[in-house]
Amino acid sequence: MEQELSIATVLRSGNVAKPINVKFVGKKNVGVRSLSSSIQSTIKSLLSFAESKDLDLNKLIKYSTGDIANSDANGNCLVFCVYDICQTDSFTYAVSKLKKPSLKEKYVLVGNKCDLEYWRRVSLGEGVAASQPTGTSFMEVSTHTGLHIDFLIDHILESVFGGRLTMLSKRIETNEKTRSSRIG
Repeated sequence: MEQELSIATVLRSGNVAKPINVKFVGKKNVGVRSLSSSIQSTIKSLLSFAESKDLDLNKLIKYSTGDIANSDANGNCLVFCVYDICQTDSFTYAVSKLKKPSLKEKYVLVGNKCDLEYWRRVSLGEGVAASQPTGTSFMEVSTHTGLHIDFLIDHILESVFGGRLTMLSKRIETNEKTRSSRIG
């Protein structure tokens, strides 16, 4: 319980959080909407204990899907370029949207549906190689099984709260398991 309190204190201690626009970009049927939905609900539940008058998650993290051209130039932006590992055309599209990270924009290349290994058309190595020229991060996830979604959540939380709260989701998850074992 003490660990949870210290995280809440850090989150409420002013000037820690900076607003961010989180964009999900990808072709149809690659899982952009389910990825966005999964991340939003998880972050909301992870940080619900810290919400107060001073910390409004809806104002702090704004989510959208669609093209990068619609991004808000005034705010920090984290762009997840999502592709389906079973569709090479979705990979080409996602890679075409990558840019070099700047102070205001960070990009992450995300291969979705990694639970469908049998139907894979884009190798893990291709994803890594495609992210290197722009210096962007790369991750493969599965919205169906939830595999590696926590790493994307950490990207968002680090962008909002800075590197000081790295692995925040793991710490809170431990607290939630402890709480549920006491209740159950």
